[in-house]
Amino acid sequence: MDHMCSLCRVPGSIETIDHFFRDCVLVKRLWACSPLGISTNFTECICLRNWVINWILFFDSKENSSSSIILFLSMVWSIWRIRNEVIFSGKTFSVDYFYNLQACVAKATLEAEEFATSKASHLGQTSLDPFDTIRSDIRNHFPFFMVGEKGTCKSFRAKVDASWVDSCQASLGWVVYSPEGVRYCTFARSFAAESATQAEAMGIRDLLTWALCHNILHLDIFFDCLQLILQLAGVESPHHLTKGLLQDIEYYFTFFHCLCFTFLPRHLNKVAHNLARAELGL
Repeated sequence: MDHMCSLCRVPGSIETIDHFFRDCVLVKRLWACSPLGISTNFTECICLRNWVINWILFFDSKENSSSSIILFLSMVWSIWRIRNEVIFSGKTFSVDYFYNLQACVAKATLEAEEFATSKASHLGQTSLDPFDTIRSDIRNHFPFFMVGEKGTCKSFRAKVDASWVDSCQASLGWVVYSPEGVRYCTFARSFAAESATQAEAMGIRDLLTWALCHNILHLDIFFDCLQLILQLAGVESPHHLTKGLLQDIEYYFTFFHCLCFTFLPRHLNKVAHNLARAELGL
């Protein structure tokens, strides 16, 4: 059953995730009056996930990116926190209370980051990138769920790889296993590409197209291109050669019930790797 927004209480306002994190009339004012000064007008057509990723990528491209990202995420957390306090603790919404809460969250987060930075410096570590933890998790086979979440279904599993040579010749290959672990399908084809990452993105897009054509809506995808999985996760900005393909891939997300990507080292992806290379006669 749909519920009226807990904060604005405007008749007809349905409390969806997009609404209470961004589109609620009160939350719009909170974003606009925050230190970030974010306008949420004309953003209703963008799903919340993409809206959040867009802002994080924007802040990450600027100076003092870490502080801006922390302020942004503290706003999101505080909106969620105060919404729950209104519902479950009977609190009355107050702008002053909200900004005091948000300021406390941001301050605690910044202090934690400063402590981590100081500790890393003391230990002689040179990399202080706030996304290093995400990159490390992905390298260690951490699954990144685009749709759905762990343990909710039995998924098909696919291993994908692509090969590329300087002459712009490329190929892709994949092997798909049923939820029971039985080999379901293998496929390979050659095509033209301008970079290895573009070829990998082409492989993912083709696999998703094939899966939808075969009514496979629960899929775990394993591949060994770390750069591409970081772009899919929103950690790194897409290259101009992959941007259009990534937009196609993201469009397909809406059709799946469960979809996740996992980084797989090359030596564990030999079947797909050999399929792709054989297509080029390598």
